[in-house]
Amino acid sequence: IAAAPMAFAASAHTSTGSIKAYDAKTHSITLADGATYMLPAKFKASDLKIILTSRIFWVVALLCVLYYSAIFPFQKYAINMLQCNLHLTATQASNIFFVFPLGAAAITPLLGSYLDNKGKGISMLMLGAILMVVCHLTFAFLPQIAGGSPVVGKIVAYTALVLLGISFSLVPASLW
Repeated sequence: IAAAPMAFAASAHTSTGSIKAYDAKTHSITLADGATYMLPAKFKASDLKIILTSRIFWVVALLCVLYYSAIFPFQKYAINMLQCNLHLTATQASNIFFVFPLGAAAITPLLGSYLDNKGKGISMLMLGAILMVVCHLTFAFLPQIAGGSPVVGKIVAYTALVLLGISFSLVPASLW
């Protein structure tokens, strides 16, 4: 499980580390450094106050909203954008866009395993967000980058989509 700050409602104790194990019988977690914490037995409505007053919660929530509000519309209109910018048929544009979800699906288990074992969640989250911005800027300026060359346009589009697939794997793997 990725490294993350953990706030325990029962004791108002905050600790940071990688979770090594969860014991459902004793309702406890063990961190990689060997520290063990008991989790609250029951959920109380007052626990929501701890979550909703956490700055980290709001930063993560905002990042989720912003990241996914940029990715999902892109997925909807990417094929049309490739057709217009590179003067491709719908089939050709679909074949280029196909590398995005395929690449994301292929690399997600590797990135998830890395994050579970090594941590670096915040760094990977930032890298994923930066990659997404770079890819979107690349597509915004694709006609100028390609300079009218269909070969250069396709190479740039494939490269940007592979990087976007990595971003699409990094951000969720870092968050969840």
